[in-house]
Amino acid sequence: MLVVLLLVAACGGAAQPQAETSGGDSGGEPLKVLLFINGVLGDKSFFDSAQRGMDRAEKELGAQTKTIEAGLDETQWESALVDAAANEDYDVLVVGTFQMISYLEQVAPQYPDKKFIIFDAPVNYESGCCDNVYSVLYKQNEGSYLAGVYAAAMTTQQMD
Repeated sequence: MLVVLLLVAACGGAAQPQAETSGGDSGGEPLKVLLFINGVLGDKSFFDSAQRGMDRAEKELGAQTKTIEAGLDETQWESALVDAAANEDYDVLVVGTFQMISYLEQVAPQYPDKKFIIFDAPVNYESGCCDNVYSVLYKQNEGSYLAGVYAAAMTTQQMD
């Protein structure tokens, strides 16, 4: 679900003709989305959730997707991200977590025709380096609040 929302956000910033030809059944080229994981799948958290979103984007939107697992060795992440940006033919590259901020701030300006999405982390837009980067932040506290409201509404017992 996360990546589906991210794809919608990514398409929103595109030029009008491109937006009309991107995606599932429009007859144009499918949107190409690369998920770059600074780790491995199987974490039962952000990365697996992002992969489920990629799977849905492929199935429901007709997007062409690919996932790169960069592994747990942080010293390899920057070169793997540079390689993905330089050599992979994708419209949108999705990365996540605060650990990728500095790498993304260095790599994104080198590829101004590609869009990057980073989830669960902000980038420094004031530096001017990230015009092609969309930052997605979550308000976990609001979700927790809504879960509490829902639980209270479902309660059938009165507390004295």
